[in-house]
Amino acid sequence: MASYCPNPVCNYRLKLTDWKPICPKCGVNVLYYKMEERLLADADRVEAEHAVFQKRFDRFRASLIGSKLAIARLALLFLPIAALFLPLAKIKVDAPFFNETISLDILGFVGIFDKIDVGALFTLLGVPALKTTVIWTLLAIVGVGLVLFSIASEFVNTFFASTKNHNRRVYCFALVGLVGLALGAVAMRVLNAAGTNLFAGGLSAHTSIGAIAVTLALLLIAAINVIIDRKGGVPVKYKECFINGVPADEVFAAQKEGISMQDFFAAHAAQTTSETQEIIHEEE
Repeated sequence: MASYCPNPVCNYRLKLTDWKPICPKCGVNVLYYKMEERLLADADRVEAEHAVFQKRFDRFRASLIGSKLAIARLALLFLPIAALFLPLAKIKVDAPFFNETISLDILGFVGIFDKIDVGALFTLLGVPALKTTVIWTLLAIVGVGLVLFSIASEFVNTFFASTKNHNRRVYCFALVGLVGLALGAVAMRVLNAAGTNLFAGGLSAHTSIGAIAVTLALLLIAAINVIIDRKGGVPVKYKECFINGVPADEVFAAQKEGISMQDFFAAHAAQTTSETQEIIHEEE
């Protein structure tokens, strides 16, 4: 990339042989030309970036602890996660030489689904006697996936839920989790009936206390987000930031109108000087 003399009037293209810090055409110092102005411009840019970051941080902080309801919502987020480690379902096997009741939490479900050969399940769809069982096994997998997706999405979106749109996303994700739980409960009932028909009472499956606890936790999260939404969201207290001694909001408003920082600060300095002179004249 070619280098040029920083003097806009000169704009001489520097060559490799121009090793001295002085421009051979106009004589300005290439390194220190308007150094003070460039340093001030860099400082203004850094302060502007800090002001933007501060607003984001203030919204992030408000979404977590900006009000009593926000703090309660943050605490409730851990309830469905804890409930996943309670027994979600029980599977009872009553067969010759084998009689056992298995309680499954989320780790148990993930372990089972990890061992399932999905390709083999789709192959079994062609077997009429097993078609219903296979379909509802796949739907049970989908249901568990929806619950996990719901809880993870709620957790992430709550960190940005200071606005109404993000807040609504949180309780929409709670509803997705409830749909997944309902799908899993129906799948258990169908699989229980199918197991009874296939093995004459040798296999039964039904939901347990963990599924109820996850349902209640998701309902509480949805309810508290609806309440926050009805109250207009979480109030955000913005920390006032300054750019070159001027409130950042005024600078950003001027930029939206197409005014550059340099022009804005020049106009602001001229206005401040004029107001100062008026005050001096009034005192005299």
